Amino acid sequence: MKASFIWDGKSLDEARFHARACLLAVVGRQQNPDSLNRNTKEEHHSLDDSDSDDDGSDATTIAPRMIVKTSGKAKLKESFLDRLAEVLSREKPQPGEKAEHVAATAMMEGDDEATIYVAKNGGLDDVDRSMLHVLKIWVRAIAADGRRRDITKDAMWKKLIDYYQKRLNFYRQGLLQGLEPYLTRIDSEYATAKRLSGLARLRASLAAVGTDWCAVVHAAYELQFDKSGMSDVEKIAKEDSRRLWQSIRLLGRLRVAYETFIEGALHLAIFKKVNIVANDAGLNEEVADKASRPLPPMVSAHFKMLTSKQRKACKLKLAKPCSIHAEVQLLMQLEPVLREDSNAARVFNYIGCSKRTCFLCCKLIGEHGFFRTRGTHGKVYDQWSIPTSHELPIASVFRIMVALVDIESDMITRFENSLCSRELPLVAESSIGNSEHSATSMHRHRLRQVGLETEGLYAVDSDKRREDPPVTKLGKRRTSFRAARIPQTVEVQ
Repeated sequence: MKASFIWDGKSLDEARFHARACLLAVVGRQQNPDSLNRNTKEEHHSLDDSDSDDDGSDATTIAPRMIVKTSGKAKLKESFLDRLAEVLSREKPQPGEKAEHVAATAMMEGDDEATIYVAKNGGLDDVDRSMLHVLKIWVRAIAADGRRRDITKDAMWKKLIDYYQKRLNFYRQGLLQGLEPYLTRIDSEYATAKRLSGLARLRASLAAVGTDWCAVVHAAYELQFDKSGMSDVEKIAKEDSRRLWQSIRLLGRLRVAYETFIEGALHLAIFKKVNIVANDAGLNEEVADKASRPLPPMVSAHFKMLTSKQRKACKLKLAKPCSIHAEVQLLMQLEPVLREDSNAARVFNYIGCSKRTCFLCCKLIGEHGFFRTRGTHGKVYDQWSIPTSHELPIASVFRIMVALVDIESDMITRFENSLCSRELPLVAESSIGNSEHSATSMHRHRLRQVGLETEGLYAVDSDKRREDPPVTKLGKRRTSFRAARIPQTVEVQ
């Protein structure tokens, strides 16, 4: 029996849910990833340079040709999906722009075929479709004849370079800036350290006027797995070496993807008949008009606890429309299949991502319980929603509704905890660990103004509290207030 998932305006109020997300984003944008990683790969739990969010740790520590030997075919499937998602994320958004190219991938397996589903936050365009069509034919050909391609003559490699051009330019600038702090120190070692010749070639290629991207990416890829060269650079550059290797990995990630695609075609027989299906649901959910309505009492009370600066930021967020993240698009697309006994086992329980998932996507995937991802950075992106869906099994609709109610309840708890706690440093979204922003300032809230101050909370010096309260024309001035307990449950209208 089929049913429809809709935001009913009562227990599931889209405007209220959006407001909750905006409130949490303002006071506690960075949530602790360790408390959210139950549905992620174990090797991604640590917050080191291999666990950032533009590139996966498996892409930076294991050469593609060694994946099957060291970790098995299931790991190769995960790597294939992650690398495809990374390639689809062909443009880096500028500050203030929507991350429309953030991508996700999923897969269904048959006895002798595979269907890969792809989605992007902003939907796929003709450029994406053209690349995916050529990639499908190329993977099928390699799977059929079992031969590796000569990369210097491979048309697919050249197409990937052209497709990924904007990302490569962005990473080139980052690497040149990363090299700057210790160019002189490295130059002094080139004469004696032959193992640094690869870094010298990369630097020369980057500085060339007419950049040969094939040579640049190849040099970065070779350096990525050069442990002896990394050791030498660490001795020379010391604290700067980590950032340098992060930049090199980002620049070499396209070659990692290319090699991973080949390994997938050679080792996975189902790729002889692989299909790639584009999801076109990357459209905005217009909830801005709903957000203009008066906030429910409980949300309004929380809004009053913000500082004037936080209120202004929250109002700006409330006025923006929401989008359907790529991971959510795929989960909703495959949910009906998971409820069918005959097909559920065919869905591979992993969603590939171009970057680690946000707080809300991670919570939804975790509450859903079937899929895993590469990890989460824990940031709260409030322009987030779930599309209205028709013809879903009743069990699917119930599961989604329960998950959203639980997520909203969790946002309330986290909001209240964030008011009186120190904000966590921002975790890199890139799977390489490329983000540098952090925030450690204490939240300044207005609990006094809503009558929540107690004698022991933000109270004055204890000696001063023992003194008699000052007398004014209106009588003795109060030095303590009765504390009001904020409800912990979700309001159901």
